[in-house]
Amino acid sequence: MKQEAASAAAQHGKYSLRQKVIAFVLVMILLPSVLIWAFSNFIFIRINENTARRNMASALQQTEIILRNHIESVQTFCEFIAFDPTLVSYLRRARYQWLSKAEVIDCLTYLTHMIDNLQNMNSQLRFSLYLNQPVLLTGERVRFFGFSEMPADIMAIYADGATKGFLPPVTKPVFPLRERNLYTVMQSVSGIPLKQGSLGLVVASIDSDVMEQILQDLRISYSATVFVHDNKQAFLKRTDSDDALIRHALSDVGRLTENVLQYDGTDYLVLAEPIKGIGWTLVALVPRNAVLQSSYQTAVLSLLFSILFAFIAVAVALIYFSRITRRLGELSDHLRFVENGDYGRQVPLAGDREIRSLQASFNSMSRTIRDLINERYRTQVLLQYSELKALENQIKPHFLYNIMDVIKFKAMRAGAAEVVTQIDILARFFRSTLGTGNRIISLDEEMRHIALYMQLQNYRYGDAIEFVKDVPPELATVPMLRFLLQPLVENAIVHGIQQKTPPRGRIEIAARQEQDDLVLTVTDDGTGMPPEMLEKILVAKGRVYGVQNVHQRVQVFYGDRYGLSYIYSNATGTCVAIRIPIDYSAYEST
Repeated sequence: MKQEAASAAAQHGKYSLRQKVIAFVLVMILLPSVLIWAFSNFIFIRINENTARRNMASALQQTEIILRNHIESVQTFCEFIAFDPTLVSYLRRARYQWLSKAEVIDCLTYLTHMIDNLQNMNSQLRFSLYLNQPVLLTGERVRFFGFSEMPADIMAIYADGATKGFLPPVTKPVFPLRERNLYTVMQSVSGIPLKQGSLGLVVASIDSDVMEQILQDLRISYSATVFVHDNKQAFLKRTDSDDALIRHALSDVGRLTENVLQYDGTDYLVLAEPIKGIGWTLVALVPRNAVLQSSYQTAVLSLLFSILFAFIAVAVALIYFSRITRRLGELSDHLRFVENGDYGRQVPLAGDREIRSLQASFNSMSRTIRDLINERYRTQVLLQYSELKALENQIKPHFLYNIMDVIKFKAMRAGAAEVVTQIDILARFFRSTLGTGNRIISLDEEMRHIALYMQLQNYRYGDAIEFVKDVPPELATVPMLRFLLQPLVENAIVHGIQQKTPPRGRIEIAARQEQDDLVLTVTDDGTGMPPEMLEKILVAKGRVYGVQNVHQRVQVFYGDRYGLSYIYSNATGTCVAIRIPIDYSAYEST
């Protein structure tokens, strides 16, 4: 966790104040600008879409009115013929053959004159009259026909009892001789259906070009597919309409009741206007992208303006903060000089009041550091050296080597082989303890020293103590301060195992690596110690002096992060751990 925090702090420290100011200004200006831009453009696009939809709906309504008026005007012409009293009188009398030949001629002349006048009024119309009075039929088959010659589509509506109707376009021959798509408007004479004995049927044909021209004149500012349908087929459309799109729309007429129609990856705005009184619907399908093109362009321009505004703000902020950051950068450079050992460095006071206050504080700090270093450096070094020496060299019995040799030779002459072995082990132990004066030895050397110590202790206690070591081979060469484990082993014997009845036990020394640290544990199965003693053992005096010295030596040499810690101590024994860094360069420093 500490390493993660240190890593985060180092990552954070990589950025200069100038970079942080830029990031702050960008976040505080760009982010609100982008949010405002996104919201305003969303509203703007919706408003533009709704406005365009209303305008197109209005244009569609006007076109619907024009179509309906055109059809109604044709219907009016048909009604004018069908309800003409003179025509009705002629036809009723002809029905019962009450007309003389002269009256028949007068009737046909009257009809011809009336139809010609109506066609002159609207040259785009063609009128036909289907009669059920053979007496009025002549050889002409241009305007007057018998009921038997009535087209099937017209007959289907007329025979069903309708008095008037309107049919989609049907291809028919017209004058001059060519085929055209014609819409049909019909009206029963006197309004009596065929099954009740109708007098006749007036039929007007409208050229589809007339109807298509009305759609062509539809005022929609965008490329649109415009058509008229009767829920089954589209029989009237603009020339620039997309036939595939129309087929897709009419494959499910329910789609035309929605606001948006999707086809081939494109959204189309749907505008529909029913043509009243006819049962048809006028539909316009407009690509949504085309409607919103201007909105998108406005959005891009506003986004560019926001970005430009943000960069201008950043530039102004940089100009404003450049003077401050330059002074702080200079102060940071001086701090790095101090970190590198240039103590006492001074900075000239310049800049704003706050900057001058920082510079003055830096100068005071630098002088204080220099004075403290000069005053305490040598004292501290000498103190550490003397502490190490005092801890390592509490006993310097160099004369013991010669004395032990004398005792050993006398014991050999006396034939005391066991005494000779014990003195030999003791001599080797003291040589290991005193060593050659090096503070740093390998873990393996320390373990050999403890093995000799345990041999001596077992001579004393009659092999009552079992000694076990668990040191991986790869850790055998790890450097460490000498004489760290013996005080812990001694405490385990004196204050743990020897307090048992009988005084027998087991001591285990284990080593393991935790990241870059070496952790040594000394575990015994003695009587343990009470909790109140466990809390004070590393700072207590007197009988735990050896443990306290080990803890102090480790902290003096390696730093406060390292030292001793008791893992547990209870009725089943005690476990104490030593943590030191794994640093092979320690061999070179001794």
